[in-house]
Amino acid sequence: DEKLNLKFIYNFPTPDYFATGDPLAKFRSDRRILNALRRREIYKGMPEEALFLAWGKPQATSSTVSAKGEVKTYQYGRHTVLVHDGRIVSRDID
Repeated sequence: DEKLNLKFIYNFPTPDYFATGDPLAKFRSDRRILNALRRREIYKGMPEEALFLAWGKPQATSSTVSAKGEVKTYQYGRHTVLVHDGRIVSRDID
């Protein structure tokens, strides 16, 4: 029997979000990301996946497509986060 190891992603607002293994494992070699995650902070250039680990599920999402590609918009309360090519490109406060 193969045992499935599910770990709760610690800061998502509902228990619907689970990961197999350690969700931080891919960031172990990047101290800047790990330190930001510990402080629940985000920064320009941070991977989209790290955004979700830091701030959880957004309240609203949308996307637009232009000649430069798709830009995803995530709304967290008064914060709007823009993601392009899997990286945070902007964080605005309404």
